[in-house]
Amino acid sequence: MTIATLQPLPRALRCALFGLAAAGSAAAAEHDFAIPSAPLAEQLRAYAKQSGLQVDVDESRLSPAPRAALGGRHDDAAALQ
Repeated sequence: MTIATLQPLPRALRCALFGLAAAGSAAAAEHDFAIPSAPLAEQLRAYAKQSGLQVDVDESRLSPAPRAALGGRHDDAAALQ
């Protein structure tokens, strides 16, 4: 698998967040996140629950490898970086 094949999902998530911001959000919402190290699919479910945002992604396309944990107060876009 090349790096190019790994880029579409993060780009798609950034585009989705840009769409939320462009829809009229004057300031990005901040939330306290406590997302443990886990596969990305599990982390995105936790992100959705903790941020209150809907995340729609084809989980079969995500790597099962654990990702780094996220903790602390972050705005919605920064939490996905």
